[in-house]
Amino acid sequence: EVFNGQGAVPFTGYLPDGTLLYQWNGSTYVVSTYDTSIGADANNWYNGDESATASTPLILPGKGFFLFPTATFTNTYVGTVVINIGQSTNNVATGGAYNMMGSLLPVAGAVSNATINFFPPDGTLLYQWNGTTYNVSTYDSSLGADANNWYNGDESAVAPTPVIRIGEGFFLLPLVPYTWTESL
Repeated sequence: EVFNGQGAVPFTGYLPDGTLLYQWNGSTYVVSTYDTSIGADANNWYNGDESATASTPLILPGKGFFLFPTATFTNTYVGTVVINIGQSTNNVATGGAYNMMGSLLPVAGAVSNATINFFPPDGTLLYQWNGTTYNVSTYDSSLGADANNWYNGDESAVAPTPVIRIGEGFFLLPLVPYTWTESL
């Protein structure tokens, strides 16, 4: 998932006890547990093993996360999406390392459309979770076999152009830092 607003986790107070939140810090997951039954922290957030209190997790715009609730729940996002009218940028500052991210805009579609405008540096790998495993796509404009320049992870065949859903988070592994600019 990805949160398009700013600040604290948007569903605190609605989560089932024992829900785990995984946030990528560039090299490993930071795990937080939501549990109202412990009572040691007013915000009910604890380190992943519930041994100590943790600060309420912050989800920054355009950053992805994994949420593992212990039961089904409904979450309704409300508020104002904080974006720049015209163009919004998501800096992918770490070339050669995994980034967990998502669209800054609440839009869906093929990564090559004019709004999402997702044309990373050649050799960039995109990992999308399908519920069981990752679908891996490679962007490479030098191969020339596909008009949108997306290939299977090993660049052996043309893959369908990846589609990003509203609220979908994904891993991105670029070879160099770059700025992803979306237009509204």
